[in-house]
Amino acid sequence: MLTDINWLGVFLASVAVFASGFAWFNEKTFFGVWWRLMGKGDEQPGGNNSMAVVFASLVLGIVVQTVVIELILDAVRGTGELNGIGGAGWGIVVGLMIAAASLGHRLFAGHGFRVWLIEVGNDVLNCVIAGAILGALN
Repeated sequence: MLTDINWLGVFLASVAVFASGFAWFNEKTFFGVWWRLMGKGDEQPGGNNSMAVVFASLVLGIVVQTVVIELILDAVRGTGELNGIGGAGWGIVVGLMIAAASLGHRLFAGHGFRVWLIEVGNDVLNCVIAGAILGALN
């Protein structure tokens, strides 16, 4: 199973997902609104953690996410052809599962629907991007 993983595809998808997250949470896009909605004010991102630890954890999470999507697509490939559009479709399925799972976390934490929408908007987009890339590199 792990030997079937397209590691080049995982790498390319991970880079694309990282770039997407950078664009999504940029100062000129959603970061400022998201940060205010989180109630952070003038606090610096990362809290008390080193930014190296934050980014290393982020990269690890992205790689795990793309490997899981690749494993799902490998299972789907066994049932027939798969392309970028099919991979994107499976990315939507995975993204919606992530979105549904995180809703309760955000609401119980008191962050509300807008924080959830900003965060899961990027999560779903990233799953679609990864699925499309991995599906296309069939």
